[in-house]
Amino acid sequence: MCLFNGRTAKNHAIIFGVFHKLGTWMNIEYEIENEELLESEEPYVLIANHQAAIDVFTMTHIWPENCVVMLKNSLKYVPFFNFCAWLSGAIFVDRFSKDKAHQTIDTSRKEIKEYKKKIFIYPEGTRNNKEELLPFKKGAFIIAHGVNVPIIPCVFSSYKPFYDYDKKIWLGSGKVHIKIMPKIYPEGKDVNTLTEECRNLMQKTYRELSGFNMKE
Repeated sequence: MCLFNGRTAKNHAIIFGVFHKLGTWMNIEYEIENEELLESEEPYVLIANHQAAIDVFTMTHIWPENCVVMLKNSLKYVPFFNFCAWLSGAIFVDRFSKDKAHQTIDTSRKEIKEYKKKIFIYPEGTRNNKEELLPFKKGAFIIAHGVNVPIIPCVFSSYKPFYDYDKKIWLGSGKVHIKIMPKIYPEGKDVNTLTEECRNLMQKTYRELSGFNMKE
């Protein structure tokens, strides 16, 4: 069916529908807080922490309409995944080429301005299952700042109670707490300030949702 649609963000509903069904077999409960904050016809940049490949199952529970994902360029070469991502309008970024990275930012801004697309980005840039979030890449914040659209931070609680990150195996049933936070507007802030504000908020929330000991 996706093939008949061509390359469009609408294909996410079909592809993620499959992952959503698969996720129900894994006996994982998803609790979503503030889901209504995602309901908007206006564009925004949606950011989340990135723990493992199984994030895709969590993403299906909060995916907004008319949204595309930004992915690292190496995923272009993963069979089947690359085709699904392309059909869904994914934007690939080559982080090792400054010129190509700038082109990706320009493409993202065009998608937002001309088609009111929402962009989903993992600002850590790679998987990380530690208690401390990785330093955020600036791309998401440069995009939002350049077209003056808000950022919506989203945090997925740790999968450690039911998933072995090293062995990549399920340990049993479990629960994922997803928290959507209010829009953060870039107006009046530089990119560094915007990045730091979002990371600090997400770090605090990740610790709270996951039950980690709070650090000063």
